[in-house]
Amino acid sequence: MSIVSAIDVGLAKTTAAHVDIDTGRIADRRVLDTRPSRGGEALLADVAGLARGLGRSVMAVGIALPEAVDGAGRVTGAERFDWRELDLVEPFEALPAVRMVARGTAGALAEARLGAGADHPALLYVDVDQAVDAAATAAGRPLDPAEDPCRALADAALAARAAGPAIAAAAGTQTARQALAGEHAEAAAEVAARALAEALAGPLAATGATLVVLGGAVGLDERYRAAVAADLAVPVAAAGLGLDAPLVGCALNAV
Repeated sequence: MSIVSAIDVGLAKTTAAHVDIDTGRIADRRVLDTRPSRGGEALLADVAGLARGLGRSVMAVGIALPEAVDGAGRVTGAERFDWRELDLVEPFEALPAVRMVARGTAGALAEARLGAGADHPALLYVDVDQAVDAAATAAGRPLDPAEDPCRALADAALAARAAGPAIAAAAGTQTARQALAGEHAEAAAEVAARALAEALAGPLAATGATLVVLGGAVGLDERYRAAVAADLAVPVAAAGLGLDAPLVGCALNAV
């Protein structure tokens, strides 16, 4: 087996596991609360601790971040926490090679290779939860982040209209999960989903993608997904790897 240590840093939870990159099989899963408000240094310490806990008998270590990461694996964004000036070598120095990737890019790679997009060389992967993380593929590989039109979707203003915060606000609940479990779930999801569909028009036209794959807790909701599909001319599918698409994708990206 080809095993990689994978760590997916979401806004709510950080998940770590061993991933078999040939099959996508996940083992030895462990989860921490992310709490990005603590700052980049505290979060980096958590991530490094998870990586060490998974051990050194792996091919590599992949880390998916809810921040912009360039094609060389350098963290360039600081929307949710800031790792740009931190030493990202020393905390992992006793481990195999570490490679970082944006969550959207990781999810797109996983779904193109092992998930819902295996038969679609060009797709958009859109992870919708508290925020929106997205990336496009061409010939089964994610585009270079600098050239990916989906980079514009990782925007706080879009999250406020199309992701969990919008659904919670429309339903008058504290969280999107509460809203989607309530009596006004369909109406709340529809408004946010239409905002996402509108935002996807540009990336779809620019990439020629033939499929949209939705992941994340909100994106996997059937009502939300149906409302997005109603406003798009291409099929919309649920992520075949479910919530684990970024986790599997950062493992694939690491080797």
